[in-house]
Amino acid sequence: MNVVLTTDYFPPHIGGVERVTYELATHLSRMGHRVSVFTLSSQNSKPTERTDGVKVYMARCHDPTDILGVQTAFSSAAGRLIRNICKREDADVIHAHNLYYFTTIAASANKNLLKLPLVTSLHIGTTSRLDGSVRFLTKIYERSVGKWILDRSDHIIAVSDAVKRYARALNVDEGKISVIPNGIDLCENSPNLRNDKKTHVRVAFVGRLISNKGPQYLLQAVPSVLHDFPEVEFLIVGGGPLQGTLQSYAETLGVSRSVRFLPAVPSISAFLRECDIYVRPSLTEGMPLTVLEAMASGVPTIATRIEGTREIITHGKTGFLVDPKNVEQLRFYVSKLVSDPKLRIRIGSQAREAMEKHNDWAAVASQTSKVYENVLTRTR
Repeated sequence: MNVVLTTDYFPPHIGGVERVTYELATHLSRMGHRVSVFTLSSQNSKPTERTDGVKVYMARCHDPTDILGVQTAFSSAAGRLIRNICKREDADVIHAHNLYYFTTIAASANKNLLKLPLVTSLHIGTTSRLDGSVRFLTKIYERSVGKWILDRSDHIIAVSDAVKRYARALNVDEGKISVIPNGIDLCENSPNLRNDKKTHVRVAFVGRLISNKGPQYLLQAVPSVLHDFPEVEFLIVGGGPLQGTLQSYAETLGVSRSVRFLPAVPSISAFLRECDIYVRPSLTEGMPLTVLEAMASGVPTIATRIEGTREIITHGKTGFLVDPKNVEQLRFYVSKLVSDPKLRIRIGSQAREAMEKHNDWAAVASQTSKVYENVLTRTR
């Protein structure tokens, strides 16, 4: 089949949806499908042919994320370019990623003109734990634009059971939803047993520096951890609108020497192998890819007890779960793992064993391909 995937962001941009889209695109291509990706870029770019055979088209966009404090991008040319790409690539199906992306809106708006089936992947679940105005605006969006996208979609892919429940709450028919979890590359994400160190323990966060990913809660826990374990190093990877605020806050807290902000790393998997503890204090998730990768790398993980994450981590066995925004619980489990190298090894080993039962990307691509086939059969 000729498949066009859409996503606002794509590697080398750091983030879960973009990496999921990349892995899916490359594995669909290896299956024999002809795959193109349409994405947005703040730089002037031309279509590029990647070594894996996936063609990437980029539209010039405006990205007011730093102004609004919420990850967002838009392009006035997106609709026209999607139409051109689908015609040029003789597309059979459009697969849009993330309900909240502008490229998903553009794909939905052009569905009837292109006379192509639309599959939409949902990557996050309930947004009820978001803060104040962000929660209010998100609810308005999902009940209006989001519902319109779901109604126009021929099929919905949810990355977890929690995300499926979220779609059902928006009145999507159950027969229209398939649950296909994010995959994991067990060879790429392999353990590096460095957890026997008692000093200079590395605690990591990887993700977009926006409020719903929760890096601010990790930073609030840092002073208490350092009080008891002054040799601990905190590594925060990923850019975003909160970066300047977090860096200033680290200076105010007097912990800037122990907290390093890294905008990007050459390889997430290689980076995780050099870390001892991974922290993901998000307010909303679908199935966080970096949690899967940390667990596959044998890195003990602390994450919030929210939908999606609860489907991955068994508390006290394959990681630890804390309540959203609960800095004290976060501090407790970081300190617990820092102080006990044997616990780090045990939790990390059990997490790796759990991930060995998880789907790999080839299986995810195969299941997604079957969704395309079924949609094409129904809509012809």
